[in-house]
Amino acid sequence: MGTTHYKKSNIEFDKTVNIKTAGYLQYNSVAITATAAELNILGGVTATAAEINGIDGIPLSVSMSTTAALDEAGDKIVLPIQLQDLNSVDLAVRGSVLAYCSTDANGDSRTTAVTLSTSGDGLVLQLEADKVYQLISESDGDIDLTLETTAAAAYYVNLVLPNGKIQSTTGALTFT
Repeated sequence: MGTTHYKKSNIEFDKTVNIKTAGYLQYNSVAITATAAELNILGGVTATAAEINGIDGIPLSVSMSTTAALDEAGDKIVLPIQLQDLNSVDLAVRGSVLAYCSTDANGDSRTTAVTLSTSGDGLVLQLEADKVYQLISESDGDIDLTLETTAAAAYYVNLVLPNGKIQSTTGALTFT
């Protein structure tokens, strides 16, 4: 049978600390079941729990369908968008992002040739005529964005996330 060694350190607690025979630490009657690696990640964190919880439900990532299809008339494309959290998990609350269209993949050449609206899910608010929009999702984080134009060309949708990151469609949305 093995021997267990305990080393006394000069640690003072203002609450009761118990080491349970089940192999976990209990502090003030609350089991601490995190692994050492999980606890070490927090080594340099200075945020409070309220500050960390404050980012819950904020869209910090986006999934945009790459299979958006041109309608029969050739002047509309519906682009399904799913707002996600920092871990790329679909939002379970309403979220909001800014949007604009461009003619390049980096979002540097803004275009006014495309008008944005919704085709069911979500809401589109026009902030600057045919240039800048605010997209608001449904309670499950999704938006069905409709792009409409009469100009045959390739366009990109660029979303500005609350943290300032710009995420563009992975490929051009081509109108014929």
